[in-house]
Amino acid sequence: LGSMFMMYSPSENDVQDFFAAVEPQLSRAPMVKERIMEVYESMKPKVSNGDVVPTDPVIISPDGSKCHLSDLLGKSVVYIDIWATWCGPCCREIPYMEKIVEQFKGNEGITFISISRDDSRQAWLKKLDRDKPEWPQYIFDKSSGDEFMNAMGITGIPRFLLIGKDRKFISVDAERPSNEKIADTLNAAIDKE
Repeated sequence: LGSMFMMYSPSENDVQDFFAAVEPQLSRAPMVKERIMEVYESMKPKVSNGDVVPTDPVIISPDGSKCHLSDLLGKSVVYIDIWATWCGPCCREIPYMEKIVEQFKGNEGITFISISRDDSRQAWLKKLDRDKPEWPQYIFDKSSGDEFMNAMGITGIPRFLLIGKDRKFISVDAERPSNEKIADTLNAAIDKE
């Protein structure tokens, strides 16, 4: 149960609440508590706000052309959606992403991109053909994508990243598009740059 809970990248407050709730049971099972703590420590963020992007993965556009993530950074604030077609919570964020992209349309201070974790390029292309998103779409190159996810310590998706013009993280775990504060967060990031 503890391992499953940790898989969803809970906030520090959620983790504290979890441990407070299960402490009576864990006090009777020290080995279980030790294992949960190991999982918790291994899943702590490896990258923090203010850090530079730890690796430079190859990303592939729908037409098959390749570039590096770094090619998209440095000109504006970048809001990155890491998702997959098989991820229900990821797909539920798409309509909200469409709204936020529309809200910031024409604002050169921010760029929106989505990067898929799909292993099946065909499933990804089929989803894009059906949804017809109006912002840049990419899929990770498998090996450099895995390296990036590991370096970031990302174990669950959807995950949203906010990167400044200086190529440093404004937020390694930014609000989802469905969060009512997302527009304020993005405006603050743009204004700061």
